[in-house]
Formats: sequence, C-alpha cells, structure tokens
Amino acid sequence: MEVTLEFCGGAETAHNGGEKFLTFKSDHKEPKVSDIFAQVRSKKLIDDIDALIESDKDVKPGVLVLINDADWELFNEADYQVCKNDRITFVSTLHGG
Repeated sequence: MEVTLEFCGGAETAHNGGEKFLTFKSDHKEPKVSDIFAQVRSKKLIDDIDALIESDKDVKPGVLVLINDADWELFNEADYQVCKNDRITFVSTLHGG
C-alpha cells in the first residue's frame, strides 16, 4: 500500500531540508500507524526522524499527528489501521521566538 506523510508547522525541516510530502510503499499490506513509524525509522526515510518520532507508538512532545486532518487520538493513535489514500500529517507546535 502506498502511504503519504505530510510535514507542517516546522516539521518539514526534519524531512530533506523542507520537503512537505513523502510518499512511499509500505512493507505491510494493511499497516497500522505503528508499522509506518517502524518502517520510517528502520529505513531512515526522514532525515531527522528523532525530531518527530520517539518510538513506533509515540511522537515527540510538541508534535501533533493528524490522520486525514483529524487528531490521531480520535483514531486509536498508533494502533489505527491505515487505509488507502489516508494522509498522515506531522505538525510541530514548537516554534522559536
């Protein structure tokens, strides 16, 4: 299954110096968000993964995860079964100033 990750609110700096989207093929036919996180970490698909993802089931403090523009807490967080055409968005709430 093809998966699309989106990076917003400063999170895009963690991916190839500012790219907003990453699309890749999942290793799983029906992946959960935790499977996506594990694959992204193991294959180093994001330059500064440690700035966003803390583990296969959790993100760093200050990072929001949205699934199709809704908070992932509404979808059982990392246990959510990703569906075709879903978009997983990382939004950083930490800003310098």
